[in-house]
Amino acid sequence: MNIQVDESETPNPNARKFTCSVTVIEKGSASFNTAEEAATHPLGKYIWPIGGVKGIFAVKDFVTVTKTPEADWGVLSRRIPDAIRRGIVERDGQA
Repeated sequence: MNIQVDESETPNPNARKFTCSVTVIEKGSASFNTAEEAATHPLGKYIWPIGGVKGIFAVKDFVTVTKTPEADWGVLSRRIPDAIRRGIVERDGQA
């Protein structure tokens, strides 16, 4: 499955929006503020372990990731799109 993930800045310098070419969340939204919460969902399970993540919010076709102040977007931006793709593939039973 070819999933395009485009990153964009938000007004919060510690948060970035990752817009996907496929639906991320069918109904409602998903929000994770701890590693324990994140571990129960395919998206959170792959994004949180990257490190430096403070929060994850997903709705419709995008995921917003909030980082800790000391984390580096240069590192996170290279790893988060693949983590999102892996979560979507697992959710769809294609892993």
